[in-house]
Amino acid sequence: EISLGLVGSEMCIRDSTHFDVGVTFTNNNLVNVNSGVLYLLGGSNGEATGDMVIASGARVELDSHSFQFGSGAEVSGDGTLQFDGATGTFNSGSTLSVANLKLNSGTLNGIADISLPGNTTISDFTFSGTGDKTLSGNTTLQRSGSEASKFLRISSGAEVINTGTLTASNSGSYGNIIYFDLNGGSSTGNGIFRNLGTVNTNVDDSAFSRIVFDGANLTYNFFYNQGIFNATGSGSGYTQFCLLYTSDAADEED
Repeated sequence: EISLGLVGSEMCIRDSTHFDVGVTFTNNNLVNVNSGVLYLLGGSNGEATGDMVIASGARVELDSHSFQFGSGAEVSGDGTLQFDGATGTFNSGSTLSVANLKLNSGTLNGIADISLPGNTTISDFTFSGTGDKTLSGNTTLQRSGSEASKFLRISSGAEVINTGTLTASNSGSYGNIIYFDLNGGSSTGNGIFRNLGTVNTNVDDSAFSRIVFDGANLTYNFFYNQGIFNATGSGSGYTQFCLLYTSDAADEED
């Protein structure tokens, strides 16, 4: 196993080609992604403590492994950070403030309170861990392909706070736009979604979108609307809150 810990130096990617790092990559100083795409394919070995700055038009992709960010670590810039099956754990003292975030699949975890002020796209992604995840910019929830896909999943004590504008559009027969996880049957604070901004659900004709509470743990899963909730259905399209008793989507209560 190889770990690239950039101690006392600076790493710059200055061309517009794709740059692949398929080994473990732990940044302990500074990474500048000035253009093109930096693929991190091997995860990290321990906590990163350095800064990563993604310039406008550039992109960093975290792929299918675990990446840990510790005290002093910051991911920022006007570019894009993209998750493709990765788990990003942001611990105390770390910061995520990139302008564009694409959460295609995977998990955002950790105890750090994280504010996402930019443009965030979420598809089949999990927010987990006790740190607050605040969506303060423009957030789009979209399906990953299958009808039963979970646009945004909340698990393991996470609190998701929307202070911006969150829009969920569904053109399939149904989609689970916000899904509160059963968390393995645990009853210790599975998840909270708190809307302080605006939530828009747009549903096509003959389709429906669901906000799902998985299992009978309603005492520990909460949806608080303290802002504006707009439910819009074309034709017979509609949005519902439901309790899912089993993994069978047919067993539900409105």
